Amino acid sequence: MLKLYKEKELKCYTYFIDPGLVKNKKYYLQELVKIQSDYNVFTKLCYGKEFWDEIKQPEIWDELLRYLECWKKEIPDMPSINFDEDAKNTFEEIKDIEVSIYRKLFNNNEICKEILPILFPENKVLRLLHKYFLERQDQSIYNTLSFKLKEFIK
Repeated sequence: MLKLYKEKELKCYTYFIDPGLVKNKKYYLQELVKIQSDYNVFTKLCYGKEFWDEIKQPEIWDELLRYLECWKKEIPDMPSINFDEDAKNTFEEIKDIEVSIYRKLFNNNEICKEILPILFPENKVLRLLHKYFLERQDQSIYNTLSFKLKEFIK
């Protein structure tokens, strides 16, 4: 850009459409100060409508909000990821998954601590699986799976 334009002609904006995204504001301001110092160009951090006001195009913000509102109405509802809502059905669908898959899942602490509580927030399906594994004690792997699963459904 500096090859095409003079320093005083350039403006550097860091823009976040959501005015609530100020989490890392201090970091971005520090980076903009570095850019301004190194390149001798105007820099500014903007959120939401502020950018459009800055470039003297406030009507674009209103138009953007209208489009976002329309888009929000047109997108389909997100499917539920709470598999405990229909626990019996979910259990029936997953109970016969290969034990090697369950072994991999239950041996991964990150999945067990972060993903399982999201998918099974009430532990209904996990309790049904635990009971199912206990009933199949004819193979050691089921004993292992029931023990591992019990750790997560306390």
